[in-house]
Parts: sequence; C-alpha cells; structure tokens
Amino acid sequence: IGEFLNIPRRGNGQAILIGFAVGVGGWLFTLSVALMIGLILTASGLIPKNPQPSPMVAWMAALPLWKKGVIVLSAMTIEEAFFRGWLQKRVGVIASTALFALAHSGLGQPLLLIGVSVISLVIGFTFYRTKNLIPGIIAHGIFDAVQLFVIIPVVFKMSGMGAS
Repeated sequence: IGEFLNIPRRGNGQAILIGFAVGVGGWLFTLSVALMIGLILTASGLIPKNPQPSPMVAWMAALPLWKKGVIVLSAMTIEEAFFRGWLQKRVGVIASTALFALAHSGLGQPLLLIGVSVISLVIGFTFYRTKNLIPGIIAHGIFDAVQLFVIIPVVFKMSGMGAS
C-alpha cells in the first residue's frame, strides 16, 4: 500500500521536513494570494464586502479541541491519500485541484475556496516533484490546523460571534 500511495520506505525524515516547509510556506503564500484575489473580487463586486461564515464553519469553530484535532488528522491523511496518492496520478495536478476545491465547496466561503485551491496546487506540485505523499500530508495538516485552531477562532472572536 505504501508503494501504491507513494510513501517510500526510506528518506521520510527529509519528507517530513519538506512537509513542514511546504506547510508553513504554502500557508503564507496561500494567505497572500487569497487576500489579493479576495480584494480584487470584493472591489469588483463579485463577492460581498462582509461575508458571513457558513453554518459549517461556525459548527467547526465551536468544536472542542480534540474534535478539531481528529478533523485535522483525518483530513490530512484521507484527503491526501485520495486526491494526491490516487487521483492526481490519474488526472493530473489541475484536475485533482479542481475536484479538491469542489469537495470543499460545502464550506460556503469564497475566500476559503480560493485558499483551498491555492494550497491544493502547492501540495499537488510538491507531490509531483517529490513523488512522496508524506510532505503533502504534513503540509495539509499544518494548513488545516492553522485554520481550525487559529484563524477561524480569531475571526469569530474579532467579529463578536464568540466561538472558541
């Protein structure tokens, strides 16, 4: 199964370090690109100036820490195994990214979908270059953890919606 999913038996220490670098760098890159695109779309009137969080995001924001951790661990492994380890090898980076974004459309947030698309491209390109699923799993985990444990709670607290 390791060979099928592109998880080699050796060199995974380096793959983990690559995953951390891609996770942190990819998150910063994604945030920058999503904000730029969001500002352009807002200025052009294509998305509302003060979008309200979807019920799904509000639900996730209110979860206890351990449940958020389970979401991060399951998403980082299962989504990467499917979208990169299986799907990307068959349809390519662009198509797997489009399907990854489509799978996250239920979150109901245009800026979040932009971010999901950007980080998916970053992780997809990393998988293409390394031929190893581990960097993508780690990067995905970092991205989701920052979103669930930091960004969403801060936004809710700043907006007065009070989720912890």
